[in-house]
Amino acid sequence: RLLGLLAFAAIGYALYRFLRRVRPTGSLEEPGSSGVVVSSAPLAEDVAPASRPVFRRELPADTVRRLYAEVLLALREQDLPKDPALTPAEFVPEVGSAFPAGHDDFGSLTRAYEDVRYGSLRLHRDRVRGLEARQRHLLDVVRGGPRRGAPSQ
Repeated sequence: RLLGLLAFAAIGYALYRFLRRVRPTGSLEEPGSSGVVVSSAPLAEDVAPASRPVFRRELPADTVRRLYAEVLLALREQDLPKDPALTPAEFVPEVGSAFPAGHDDFGSLTRAYEDVRYGSLRLHRDRVRGLEARQRHLLDVVRGGPRRGAPSQ
């Protein structure tokens, strides 16, 4: 029994040493003093957004979340960010007043987002395809021109 215990302890110690060697060690230095230079540059404006990978499928709920996030980013670019205190449903009238042509599209996308986010509901692929078409139209409206009530430059 003693020999088995010693063999088990030796295997455990060897495994511990191996994992310590493989895993990166934590440094007590400041994050910026690592000697790595990070440069940032804005993305080119003419780069088309990457299409979804063919072999990697996305769950319908994740697709709805992505579509909603893309619209929020486009709205932020047009100086209409969503206030964190607003619920998604409370943000719909603001978008509708700024972009009347996209009010219905944003409303349906918001309802689907709320269903997925808060209701844990499942969506069918055909409904997600319809939401993708509405989102494309909404993005065209948002990126297409100045919003209503915005100061002209």
